[in-house]
Amino acid sequence: MLFLWVFGDNVEDDLGHLRYVVFLLLCGVGAGIAHAVGAQNPDAPLVGASGVVAGVVAGYVMLHPQVKVWVLLFYRLPLRLRAFWIIGAWVVFQAGNALIAGESQVAWWAHVGGFVTGAVLVVALKRPDVRLFDHDLRARIQRRSERTGQEPA
Repeated sequence: MLFLWVFGDNVEDDLGHLRYVVFLLLCGVGAGIAHAVGAQNPDAPLVGASGVVAGVVAGYVMLHPQVKVWVLLFYRLPLRLRAFWIIGAWVVFQAGNALIAGESQVAWWAHVGGFVTGAVLVVALKRPDVRLFDHDLRARIQRRSERTGQEPA
């Protein structure tokens, strides 16, 4: 849920409220299908929203790969890295576990399916004035601050 809290509001801003709800639902469907097709034990119950959160993470990295995010390396050392590197490492970890986990209690394929679904859907569902890969990011931040009356961060 931490990932949803950190990345979700930005994706929602770029999609709009209604399209964001559709995006979340379809990421869940994609995660479920990937779990059913890819898991060694697809009859195991699929509980939780981790596939949906993986879709939100994919949407974020497609929209804002250059934004710097704070992470705790080894749970102690704070580093500020670009979202592309953090999420890229997370994707490698998820895909690697999906391929080698066997009969795991974690729905690794749901994470992979949610991520792929989110990456595809964000292209189709983003607002027309939003560009992929942080193009024109400063202009959007300025427009948003003018709309809300707040200074850009």
